[in-house]
Amino acid sequence: MSGIAVDSPDRVLPYAGIGSVCFHIMEYEWAVRCFLKVRSIREKTQGGDTVDCATIYNNLGCCMLKLNRFREANAYLKLAKAIF
Repeated sequence: MSGIAVDSPDRVLPYAGIGSVCFHIMEYEWAVRCFLKVRSIREKTQGGDTVDCATIYNNLGCCMLKLNRFREANAYLKLAKAIF
């Protein structure tokens, strides 16, 4: 059985999925934890200026907004917009 390579950006898909579920059930702290893990791996494997990273920056911005962390939300959302 073949698995996903350690340096593959696809290994973050479970974290992204769990983060999305957590966001939709209003568990924003857990969503942030998942999305930060995704961000870390994607930046290392793909670089920070890809559509995949922009999507995660957007997700982080939305979570930070819900947590009333407005400065972080603003930074992530501006970064996502610049990349998109």
